[in-house]
Amino acid sequence: MELVSVVVPVYKVEQYLERCVKSICEQTYQELEIILVNDGSPDRCGEMCEELAQKDNRIQVLHKQNGGLSDARNAGVKLATGKYLLFVDSDDYIAKDLVEKTVTEAEKMACDMVLFDYYCVENGIEEVRTTQIPGGKVISLEKEHQLLLAPPAAWAKLFNREFYVKADCPFPKGLYFEDLATTPIFFLKAERISYLKEPLYYPFSNNLPQTKLTKSESPYSHICGLGASVGYERISEYSTRRDENHRYGYMAIRFSVFGGSSVCSPIPANYLGR
Repeated sequence: MELVSVVVPVYKVEQYLERCVKSICEQTYQELEIILVNDGSPDRCGEMCEELAQKDNRIQVLHKQNGGLSDARNAGVKLATGKYLLFVDSDDYIAKDLVEKTVTEAEKMACDMVLFDYYCVENGIEEVRTTQIPGGKVISLEKEHQLLLAPPAAWAKLFNREFYVKADCPFPKGLYFEDLATTPIFFLKAERISYLKEPLYYPFSNNLPQTKLTKSESPYSHICGLGASVGYERISEYSTRRDENHRYGYMAIRFSVFGGSSVCSPIPANYLGR
């Protein structure tokens, strides 16, 4: 069995940390390296990480000064040694067969990345968030432009770690929606991507602070746009093809408006090069 490195950034999640780690430890696929990155959390999270490590020798704990989610993920990646890499946010939890199903798919298809669906749970109602991307085959951005509508979240993907490292695209420190600055590069560089049309992840449904502002009045779209604009700048560095820049520019606009939602209208034909 191939080793899978699971990177979990930890900060002020006392209420959710044990649930998150339990869902990882109880995976049907047991060949795991679980890296808990205590990002200078001021509460008991650091102690909790050590207690959890005492219960499962697959867990290792890194304590560091607070640097934000991106910095914590990057620090965890540097410790990872597995063939595959998975990110799990510490207020989320995962289906018990997520690792088994994604690794099986990655091995079968020899993939750089495996994408998968996720659940959205609000007010006790469970909904599946999915896309129109074709599943069950190897795809790439060059051949399947609907990848532009895939959720940008880092946690909705299993990476081949060798591919991830060679892509040389760390999360940008100090930005919200940091995934918007990395996912476009991974899609651009990946030659083999597979999509499992099955929900395997349970994200916390309230990651943004609640305010009394409407979406249009809040800084939400602006914050999304910061991550998207960094992604567009990185794409301009990596890509010399004008049409690719146009496609990703459109993706950045979509993400800045919809926050990466996969529930939106089809991409206009002129952006697909069709």
